[in-house]
Amino acid sequence: PSIAGLFLIFSVLIGLGLFSSKASNWVRYAAIFFLPAISWCLVLTSTRSAWLGCLAGLIIFIYFLPEKRLKLYLGSLLIIIIILLLFFSPAVKGRLGEYFKTKKLPDRIYIWGSTLKLISDNPFGIALENYPYMFPKYKIKNWGQLITEKWRSTDKAHNNFLQISSTLGIVGALAYLWIIVLLILYFFKYMKGNILTTAIFSGIIGYLIGLQYNFTGPSVTPFLWIFIGAVFYESVDAYRIKKDLWVKKIKGLIYVLLLIIMAISFYRGFKPIYADNRIVWANYFNNFGLTELSIKESLKAVTYDSNEDMYYRVLGKGYLKHSFKSSDSVYYTEAIKALNKAIEINPHNPLNYLGMGDIYWSGGRVFGGISEVEKSIGYYKQAVQIEPETLNARLGLIEAYDYLGNYQLSIEEAKKILEIDPRRKEMERKIDELERKSR
Repeated sequence: PSIAGLFLIFSVLIGLGLFSSKASNWVRYAAIFFLPAISWCLVLTSTRSAWLGCLAGLIIFIYFLPEKRLKLYLGSLLIIIIILLLFFSPAVKGRLGEYFKTKKLPDRIYIWGSTLKLISDNPFGIALENYPYMFPKYKIKNWGQLITEKWRSTDKAHNNFLQISSTLGIVGALAYLWIIVLLILYFFKYMKGNILTTAIFSGIIGYLIGLQYNFTGPSVTPFLWIFIGAVFYESVDAYRIKKDLWVKKIKGLIYVLLLIIMAISFYRGFKPIYADNRIVWANYFNNFGLTELSIKESLKAVTYDSNEDMYYRVLGKGYLKHSFKSSDSVYYTEAIKALNKAIEINPHNPLNYLGMGDIYWSGGRVFGGISEVEKSIGYYKQAVQIEPETLNARLGLIEAYDYLGNYQLSIEEAKKILEIDPRRKEMERKIDELERKSR
């Protein structure tokens, strides 16, 4: 819903631009026909950042309309719609009311604080797609007590500029910001007064505002660059008419910045990117049971970057699956070695202990017996000790205790999961099942 909400910002603004422009009648009628449905879809996404972005885009669009009468008409209509939604829409009232139900700060404040620590330690970036693996190392103190939604994993910064700064580095973020600044300059210099371009520009700004409290995906991001390109294209057309030399100088600066970004990205990113691609393929092969190929790709990854614990976790997963496939305990032993290496690299990451616990739990019952299952409990406990909200580790403890007949300990873990995430109603059924077994 959040990604759909951000996309609908563009839809609403462009639809309004088509209706307000001097397009042919059938285009305007089509726009006014679809606008209510698109707007209602935006409300139904329940995405507050998209609502805020769309509102900002609409205000910008109405402000820059050349006709005062149209400004008054659309401005009044916007105020009426806002009042109706605030008083009569349960979706809007419910989502906005969540801000006042708790005295805690929003979780995103703590995510941003942790991300700033990550950026300060990695000013040149951590490369694309590495955020979810690096973030746990930089969680602020008392994370578990401060965060409200403890069951959620953090794989995005929930702020566009912080996300880019963490992955592409400060130079990358500055280059991105410069493109946005250029867009604004071009709009004010050349395109103010063009209704459709104003609508696209307003949609871009609204989308970027929404991104400061949210994240996007590959299904929407291309549209941002298409629309930015459309505004620049119109500006270039204007430039050709006005022959303004300062635009050429700015273009030269953009080329220099892009070359700097490319050089830094190549220097810092080649090995991680190559290794990450190998891991993507390793996971893909693992999911389809092609365990030999998965192991081969994981070994390539650890050869190129032997300091990434996540690569060894994927390697261990491949070895474990291959041990089942080949009925060979040698691969089970290799899986344990891989996870030991992951723990050695980063002893503070709960996912490493969770991975080792899973190996002893799944493989131990096949190749080792009760003593191996008991070892899994120790690793699951270590994962929970580092991060109490590691629910998969607690689920592992439930199953392991159940397997060993320690039903009371299993019940206690199920109750802890319900405390962390009350929505896990299956835990109530699990508790009933365990209580029947313990009688």
